[in-house]
Amino acid sequence: MVTLYHWDLPQKLQDDFGGWLSPKIVDIFADYARTCFELFGDEVKWWITINEPKQICGAGYGIGVFAPGIQQLGVGDYQCAKNVLLAHAKAYHIYDKEFRQKNQGKVAIVIDSGWFEPATTKPDDIEASERALQFSYGLYGNPVFNGDWPAVVKDRIAQRSKQAGLKESRLPDLSPEEIALIKGTHDFLCLNHYTSHMVSARSEEPPATDFGGDLNVNEWMPKEWPRGGERWFAVWPPGMRKLLVWLKKTYNNPEIVITENGLSDNTGTLEDDHRINYYRDYLSNCLDAIYIDKVNLTAYTAWSILDDWEWSTGYHSLIGMYKVDFNDPNRARIPRKSVGYFTQIVKNRCLVDPKDCVH
Repeated sequence: MVTLYHWDLPQKLQDDFGGWLSPKIVDIFADYARTCFELFGDEVKWWITINEPKQICGAGYGIGVFAPGIQQLGVGDYQCAKNVLLAHAKAYHIYDKEFRQKNQGKVAIVIDSGWFEPATTKPDDIEASERALQFSYGLYGNPVFNGDWPAVVKDRIAQRSKQAGLKESRLPDLSPEEIALIKGTHDFLCLNHYTSHMVSARSEEPPATDFGGDLNVNEWMPKEWPRGGERWFAVWPPGMRKLLVWLKKTYNNPEIVITENGLSDNTGTLEDDHRINYYRDYLSNCLDAIYIDKVNLTAYTAWSILDDWEWSTGYHSLIGMYKVDFNDPNRARIPRKSVGYFTQIVKNRCLVDPKDCVH
């Protein structure tokens, strides 16, 4: 599986015309995708066009904490979203028309999302959960799988734009031609999932015209949920199963591939039983989704095999099954305990001790 774009925008494209804020990037990305398909199509059968557009747009062009660091809250993030979707769609159609018959590969876009658990069974809290999911996964998933922005996203941003005295919605329209271009550009559904949140309804409308104000839900992580290595990271395995079931129902039971799932910490310990527990419990919920809920989940990718560069924390957030010794000029790789555990999962297709497995 090869990803064409994982946040590595050439600086010149940002400097010359604003990167993902400009529609100029759509055809440039399409040309780049065609080049990759031409060069590597014989060897690559699973293509990802773009990884985590929510982070590219929300963190890169909304709150500005990721590169290129543009702060255009409630405007830039939505304009970026449109251009990312159009770029993905054009790349998909290029593969479909020019390369699929010869290379017999698959193409998809990766979208990340947490699960949003309603705090109570009250209708307002259940609606807040659904709204959060539509603003999180649906903002990018709905145009690809169902066509157009999610209705609740369109309605809320239009309403709040009008309340702010704007003549047009801050969410750019998708024309009928653009909707048709984007809809159906998937050979499978990709999910990056790490964590969950509790949510409840808010009675008041915040004045800020930004993504958080448009969403407008209370969101938190209970103290009793174990934490990963970053403040946004809480461990709640049932969220995985719940999210998979939601994706099945919302997008008509597509083939689903989990493209990222794993646990970070900031200790670097080799005795990472907490990571073993994470993989066991999250994969157990995946199995329940498959066998009980009949979710069409066909593949799972652990993140990550190595300690890697995490975008806002560098090498301080350690997420690999192999430790990288950055004090060693050779950057030695040292297996953590989780390596042995994950190896036996792959070898024996079992989440517990192989002798206790029932196949």
